[in-house]
Amino acid sequence: MSIIEDIRDIKTIYGEPMERAVKKQLPKLEKHSRAFIALSPFIVMATCDAEGRCDASPKGDGPGFVQVLDDNTLLIPTGSATTGSTPSATSSKAPGSG
Repeated sequence: MSIIEDIRDIKTIYGEPMERAVKKQLPKLEKHSRAFIALSPFIVMATCDAEGRCDASPKGDGPGFVQVLDDNTLLIPTGSATTGSTPSATSSKAPGSG
């Protein structure tokens, strides 16, 4: 099995993404995303460490437990009401996680 280490490797295998997929990428959280997050009682927080090992942890609580701080930042609480592991140890090393 080969290890994909670069986006060019993915493009070699799968080609360029379709235009409709590219249009779904948003540069910031807009009003519809903010409304969806405000109503969501559940998220899955995916993180990876400096070596590239990934983990996905479910988190849940009442709607609004995740807060939008600005166009690019979410406040995701850790504590007894949420489930899964605390992602801070891995997400701080890989800020692109989410």
